[in-house]
Amino acid sequence: MTVNFIRCNVQHVKELQKIGINTFKETFLDQNKVEHIEAYVKTAFHLNQLLKELQHPSSQFYFVQVNGEVAGYLKINMNDAQSEEMGSDALEIERIYIKQSFQKARIRQIFNRSSH
Repeated sequence: MTVNFIRCNVQHVKELQKIGINTFKETFLDQNKVEHIEAYVKTAFHLNQLLKELQHPSSQFYFVQVNGEVAGYLKINMNDAQSEEMGSDALEIERIYIKQSFQKARIRQIFNRSSH
């Protein structure tokens, strides 16, 4: 299994939007009303919102790619992008979403391999 983390930029915005919407719905749709999910997705994953986040100098998005396929994504924040002050030597993981097809035992393998 080959695992890569690919840093996203503004050219990835549509792919980020697609994986973001899909993984958010996979994660939360069965626990919430459809109209609430749709309202959130419409705002949080709007192209302009994602572009704004991608262009923030203290935030970074990464695709998690497994054997060439995007399995999910994560967003990290540093400095002024953090939701609360953590210091300049800390990273905040704001989002981490993985497709259901890569969860369970496979997700452990993804992160174990990527940490080496």
